[in-house]
Amino acid sequence: MNSVRRLFPHVIGALLILITIGSPPAIAASKLSPEEEKAAEKAFDNRVEALARFATGISKELNKKSEEALEEFFKSVKADPSNERLALDVARRLIRKQQVKEAIEVLESVRSKKDSSGILDAVLGAAHHQNKNSEKALETSESAINKDPKILLAHRTLFQVYNTQKKSAEALDVLKRAAKVEDAPTQFIVDLAELLMGHLRAHVDQRKAERPLLLDLLQRAQKNPRSKNNFFVLDRLASMYSFIGERGKAEELLMRLAERFPDTTDFRRRLLQNYLEANDRKGALIQIEKILLEQPTNARMNYLRGALAADDEDWKTAEEYYGKAIRFNEQFERVYYDLAVVHLSQEKLDKCFKILETARKRFKSSYLMEFYTALAYSRKKDFANSVKHYTAAELVAKQDEPSRLTHQFYFQMGATYERNQDYARAAKVFEKVLEMEPDFPDALNYLGYMWAERGEKLEQAKSMIEKAVAAEPENAAFLDSMGWVLYMMGKYHESVAWLEQSVELSKNEPQDDPTLYDHLADAYFKTDNFRKALTYYQLAVKIEAKPEIVKKLEETKKRLR
Repeated sequence: MNSVRRLFPHVIGALLILITIGSPPAIAASKLSPEEEKAAEKAFDNRVEALARFATGISKELNKKSEEALEEFFKSVKADPSNERLALDVARRLIRKQQVKEAIEVLESVRSKKDSSGILDAVLGAAHHQNKNSEKALETSESAINKDPKILLAHRTLFQVYNTQKKSAEALDVLKRAAKVEDAPTQFIVDLAELLMGHLRAHVDQRKAERPLLLDLLQRAQKNPRSKNNFFVLDRLASMYSFIGERGKAEELLMRLAERFPDTTDFRRRLLQNYLEANDRKGALIQIEKILLEQPTNARMNYLRGALAADDEDWKTAEEYYGKAIRFNEQFERVYYDLAVVHLSQEKLDKCFKILETARKRFKSSYLMEFYTALAYSRKKDFANSVKHYTAAELVAKQDEPSRLTHQFYFQMGATYERNQDYARAAKVFEKVLEMEPDFPDALNYLGYMWAERGEKLEQAKSMIEKAVAAEPENAAFLDSMGWVLYMMGKYHESVAWLEQSVELSKNEPQDDPTLYDHLADAYFKTDNFRKALTYYQLAVKIEAKPEIVKKLEETKKRLR
């Protein structure tokens, strides 16, 4: 019954066409010669047969006899090659069934009988392109444009052929020529703009030069009164405005769509994306909160709300929304690690370990899981476990995410080895860092200072620290390292000048470092300036009363008695 209902409008359509045909010309009592009358009758019969076969084809198609249906469609065109509309319908059906050669035969048979329309040439050009006959595709598409330049299909086929031939200049020229078509309908302009946008995505170097053309097309489409309330046009225009960086225009259209279709959150999501790309945090926050009012259990929106709070170091709010994101979607893995960072930032190590342990139970080992666990153990000063998890992070990343293994990762790993007093491995890791990034000042300074502190490779250490200081001449830590390597080389008077500069610069930093005072005091002591040595030992002890510094302080006091 359903197939009959579906067939009914098609049968009615065929009957209406038959009615419009009328009687054979001979019956119409016209003054035709016998030969003309016979020809007219034959033409009438052919048209009737063509339409009958077409109707039969529809019936077979609806009854899922596709092969038989296509055969009937093919015969319908052969019966009446003068019926272009019928030929186009049949050709499109053949193309959908991937019978492109048969579609070309149908279209060519009609084209050879009379002057074809622009649309028939355009469809034929597209079929030739699909059949990989570029020459014919170009010829028939140009013919279509000459007949009717407002047929976008012909322009698109030319564009695609030239792209296939890797002739990007010619492809762009096709679009520029199409843009000059006068009184083009909105759909033509919007489709053309999307073709141009696709071209510019693939040819980044041309974006700046061709941006005005794309912007002009978008403005032309938007000015058309019919575009004002056209959902699909406004939606596409917003996407393209966003692509070329016209975020204000994109926002205007998306806001209009969001107001008109308040139950559709897609527009708010795209507005949100627009604001995020423009780094408009206020606008992004407004959209997130509006989406959350409509969808309070949306895990992704809760996550984004938490991320914005974390960026502002609003740890309480970040913790709240990250927690909601996990509650509404326990499989949202990334949130666990971002929440761990929030806990680390507040020195809430117990909570940090707890969330990481929960992630470990729910997901397989990953780089982020191991990396943040390593960071947490490092904050706890459990460097042995920290090293263990850095090693695990490295192994996982080598297999799944090798791009994670940057010089920064290995720098942190090397520093953890050093704090775990595994100096040999620390040195190897730092050397790996410098292979990856030879001028990385932090690694140059760290390895140089580590060797200087241990009295090893002092000349090489000095050379490394000099490079670090040259890169950052006002870095107090680097100046201290320079002073200290000179001290360890026995050049006490030279070391004093560097260490004094380091202490002076450190006054601009939020926290005092007792090591800087201790080093300067040691240098003063070695140069027999015991009074200044006493002053800086006292400053160091005031910050942190390390036993070894207290001992040196007492020794200095004895020298001054």
